[in-house]
Amino acid sequence: MEDGHDKVGKKSPKVRIGTKDNPFLATPESVERPFLIAAIEGGNHADFDFSKWHETNDWFMFNSIYNTNLSHKEVRLLMFFHETTNNLGTIYETSTNGTTNVARHYGEDNFIFVEFPAATKLAENPLGYEFFFEDQECIALLTEIEKIGLKLDQKELAKMLYRLHDFGYLTVTDLIASNLKRPLKTVGEKPTSHRAKLRLVRVTNSMTHKELWNKWNSYSDKQLLQRVKELKIKTKPLSSGK
Repeated sequence: MEDGHDKVGKKSPKVRIGTKDNPFLATPESVERPFLIAAIEGGNHADFDFSKWHETNDWFMFNSIYNTNLSHKEVRLLMFFHETTNNLGTIYETSTNGTTNVARHYGEDNFIFVEFPAATKLAENPLGYEFFFEDQECIALLTEIEKIGLKLDQKELAKMLYRLHDFGYLTVTDLIASNLKRPLKTVGEKPTSHRAKLRLVRVTNSMTHKELWNKWNSYSDKQLLQRVKELKIKTKPLSSGK
């Protein structure tokens, strides 16, 4: 029943999401990054194909600190992810300070299952990955970044994550029912929402291994959105809302 109750008024059991039988689908790294295209000289997405990269120097720090479109807090958040995660990513609890009972609602046997696109370069298993969590919890991101002096609420954090996704530094996947391999419809759930309890955050290989630090132009968010329209970029920025 849509209201979660059976005919005698009892609540039906909640469906666990992110199981081996019905994993989450990871957002491809190669998705279009509207703010990256809008802010880089030339504005040509073909020049920044995120499915193609060469593992040479690590340009991530330079690509971050020389992008004058980013705030000081965003750069610090990028440094945190650069030091703590990789292209496989980490699942974080992003809506609270560690109060979500992950084991009760997600995955099975202390694993959350995520299926990656075939094009993702993984050493062993190109399609699937199992994220282990313990003690019924995932890492509480709001708590972790507070340790480095970043105090944000969940809405600010979500906005920042989506914006860094739009610039191509991170690939963010909201672990919600509509992002399952066989999506489940949830009343009121949006494709992107600051209320998503868990998110898979990955540092992109391309922003790590492509030298872009000297190609940024400076714009306000309003100007970036205008350039997205002018350049006829099809993908709407996640950070602009839906």
